[in-house]
Amino acid sequence: MLTGWENRPDSDLVLGDGQDIAASRLSVKLYLVQSALECLVYGCYMVTFGVSMYVMKFKRQNNSGIRWDVCALVLIFLITTAVTVTDLISNASLLYETFGLGGLHLGLSTTESHQFEISMQMIAEMGFILANFLSDCVLMRRCYIVWNSRFKVILFPMVLSVIVNSVIILMVVLFADDPSHGTTQKKFNVANRIMQVFFGINVIPNLLLTLLIAGRVWWIMRELEKISHDVSSEGVGQIKKRYWTTLVLILESGLLYPAALITFLVILHAGSVAPSLYPVVSTIAGLAPTLIIVRVQLGVSVDSLNDIRNAI
Repeated sequence: MLTGWENRPDSDLVLGDGQDIAASRLSVKLYLVQSALECLVYGCYMVTFGVSMYVMKFKRQNNSGIRWDVCALVLIFLITTAVTVTDLISNASLLYETFGLGGLHLGLSTTESHQFEISMQMIAEMGFILANFLSDCVLMRRCYIVWNSRFKVILFPMVLSVIVNSVIILMVVLFADDPSHGTTQKKFNVANRIMQVFFGINVIPNLLLTLLIAGRVWWIMRELEKISHDVSSEGVGQIKKRYWTTLVLILESGLLYPAALITFLVILHAGSVAPSLYPVVSTIAGLAPTLIIVRVQLGVSVDSLNDIRNAI
C-alpha cells in the first residue's frame, strides 16, 4: 500500500541472481506479515462490530442519537472492509509479480497489472480517508454533547480535521493522475512522505477531542463534589464510581487511534524497509469509535451535569 515501503521492489522483478532472490524473499515476508496482521486486527474489529449491533438492538439504555450511531458504525465498517479487501487483493497481485507470474490474471500485461494495483490503492486510500473523517465525526459529536452543545468547543478540531482530510484527498488524486510506471514511482515516494506528515498531524484533532471529552467529565466530577452535601453518601459514591469508570473508558477508547498512528510513524522511521500498517490503522480508525458508541448505548457514558442531578 501507499505508505508501506520506501524501497519497494520493482514490479518487473523476476527471480534471478542471489541479490534478486534475497529481495524477493524479503518482499514475500513483508507481504505475509502485513496480510496476517490485517486479518488479525480486522477479525477483532468484526467481532466488536457484531457485538455493537447486538447491544444497540437488545441491550441499549440510551436511545438518543441511535440512528446516527447505527449509520456511522455500519458505514465505517463497510469502508474498513473495503480497505482491507482491496489491500489483500493488491498484496496477492504483488506476490504474483514478485515471482514473475504476472498479475492476478494471466492475460494481464505488466502495464495493466500496474494500473490495477494503482486502482486498488486508490480505493483503499479513499476508504481510509472516509473512515478517518467519520471517526473524527464520532468524537466531535460526543464532545459536542458532553459540552452541552457548545459548537465553539469543537470548532478548532473540526476545521483542522476538514483541512487535513481535504489535503490528503488532493494528494491521492495527484498520485493517480499519471498511470505511467516511472512517474508513478516518483509520486509514490513523494506520497509516502506526505502521508507520514498526514498521520502526524492527524493525531492532533483525535487527541484534542479525547482530552476535551475527558476534561469535561473531570469537571463534572468537580461539580459533583460541590453538590454532594445535599445527597446521601451512597448515591454520591455510585455516581462518582460511574464517572471515574466513564473517564477511564473514554481515555482507553479515544487514545486507541492516536496511539496506533504514533506507532505506525515510529515503525516507518525505524528502518528503510517495513511492512505497511496502513490498512491496520484504517481498521483501528473504525474500532475506536465503535467502542465509544457501544459504551454510550450501554449507558456507561453520561452526557451532562443535569444527568447527575436527575440520577440523584
